[in-house]
Amino acid sequence: MKKHNVSQDKIDSALKRADDSLKSYTKKKNKVADGSAFITDAMAETLLRQLGLYSNHVRKAFEILRNPKTAYDYKRNEKAYHTVFEAVIGAQKYSAFGHRDGFEGLLVPYYDKFALFPLFPSVATGKMHDMYEKMKRESVDMVMMDSAVKIGIEGSVSEDDSTSEDKPFNVYK
Repeated sequence: MKKHNVSQDKIDSALKRADDSLKSYTKKKNKVADGSAFITDAMAETLLRQLGLYSNHVRKAFEILRNPKTAYDYKRNEKAYHTVFEAVIGAQKYSAFGHRDGFEGLLVPYYDKFALFPLFPSVATGKMHDMYEKMKRESVDMVMMDSAVKIGIEGSVSEDDSTSEDKPFNVYK
């Protein structure tokens, strides 16, 4: 390896800058919802139908997850569990870009890239359940976390706002 005549001060300075740069990433806690959007079961069904992916297998999974008698027990039944996870549960990778109406009629560019997860009452637990209930109350089909928005932050929600009763979701129609 070739040696360079670099002072120890410059080496120390470069290492400190690199360390400071990395600290901004390590201080942030990665959250389960990072880079995600969540949709209602009705929206998931609509998307699967539009994509031509709604089959008898998918229909069966929806029946399992929507039926109060089976929705919470499918994990105990290997066949039902396999049906649900193969057909419905799991992320669809999604990206979108374009322009939307912004402040005072100006077009705002946006680029969103995220994993799209369908929510069902039996799958949404804890804080996710609270968000799902809020989505239903406000007739919102999709909630996109702010980490899913790469350009044009308008319209996304932070994890803290996802269950707040004081702050309604942004709605685009």
